[in-house]
Amino acid sequence: MIPTAPRADRPPVADRDVAVRGMLRGGALVGLVGAVLAAVLAPLLWGLSALWSAVTATVVTALFFVIGVLGIRAVIGGAPGLSLAGAFVVYLGQLILLAAALLALSRTGWIHGRAFALGAIVQALAWQIGLVMGFARARIPVVEGSPR
Repeated sequence: MIPTAPRADRPPVADRDVAVRGMLRGGALVGLVGAVLAAVLAPLLWGLSALWSAVTATVVTALFFVIGVLGIRAVIGGAPGLSLAGAFVVYLGQLILLAAALLALSRTGWIHGRAFALGAIVQALAWQIGLVMGFARARIPVVEGSPR
């Protein structure tokens, strides 16, 4: 078999995997800091009973970010013309799953609403920062032949 150059219409698999690993690593590390922050703030603001709500929110939010990154990885591996539409479908799927999780958790009776919101917001911001940092550190070439 004759070796061929990577197709110009999609990123090479190695570059895509490096970016995904970096994004997951960055999100997890900064997300851990966010989880600790939420777990410390919630009991200080609303008492010890709010701790589990904040921790649950950070775990649920982190899971949705992991699912999203893996979904985007699958999308960018496909046809380039479908990347934007695929990313939208992944995002819409995340929103639907998050709404279902929030609805299910809100009916449990032990969720403290403000603590849950605090945990989810802090974790979402932390993951966004970590994902951007992880992608930026992956150093994926934008122009073919450019140095890393």
